[in-house]
Amino acid sequence: MLRDHPGGYQHDIVVWRDPVELAEPVEARATSMFKVVRSMGATETARHFQSKRYANYSVFISHSLKPPQLQLVDEIFKLLDARAVKCFEYQAVNEAGVNWREALREQLAAATHFVALLGPGCEMPEACTYELETVLARGPEVTILAYLLDGRTAPHVKLSHTHHPLLHADQNENAKVFVARVLKLLNDAVAR
Repeated sequence: MLRDHPGGYQHDIVVWRDPVELAEPVEARATSMFKVVRSMGATETARHFQSKRYANYSVFISHSLKPPQLQLVDEIFKLLDARAVKCFEYQAVNEAGVNWREALREQLAAATHFVALLGPGCEMPEACTYELETVLARGPEVTILAYLLDGRTAPHVKLSHTHHPLLHADQNENAKVFVARVLKLLNDAVAR
């Protein structure tokens, strides 16, 4: 009845002629019944499923912020990581011995969402200009979000779409607003 069953149940049949022959296969099956695997808790389970949900998406954060404004980037990175969203921000992942130019190129090529945190003088660093121009060259395959920071009111000349001001004095609140917008865009992309 179980021969060639697709579930392989025929392998669980023990054939024996002498009771001595029965001990070894029964012991092996009994031992396997008691192998305990720890199940994931609610937090681990949620993170696992979120990581699968956002597996095809990557957020690149471009900025030239210095402390104390850097707290905003740290909080954004932490909140996105808690949601299992792949996120790149150079200072957060910079390690000694890494070819940073190659790492930057790889992350820009993988980015599906690019966030420009535009503070005063953000166009000055060569890296910020390179990041933006590289993403703009990729066209509509990358969603770009631009945020005006530290009282900046003039939009970036190469970004013709709406700029989002971050209005809270509290950087943690700004990070929550930012992450909510990014998650909405990611969820919209997943739904397509």
